Amino acid sequence: MSRVLPPPGSFDVEVPLVIVGAGAAGLCAALAAKEAGAEPVVIERDAVPSGSTALSAGLIPPDSWKRQPRGPVPLRKAFSGP
Repeated sequence: MSRVLPPPGSFDVEVPLVIVGAGAAGLCAALAAKEAGAEPVVIERDAVPSGSTALSAGLIPPDSWKRQPRGPVPLRKAFSGP
């Protein structure tokens, strides 16, 4: 049987930026922070990073209804690119 121990009263570590969660949003935030000159620390509760994006097979929907096509799109146009 597993035992859950109480957390210690304090930690002797200070970091400038902590990102909780190593999903798509957390890792993008860490990359953006690193590019901006910060030293982020990403913490993840699971053994393998996934987040809710993994539940959608990695597909990220459009950020706005304005970007979604309106009305039927001919099949040839849909697969021929912009």
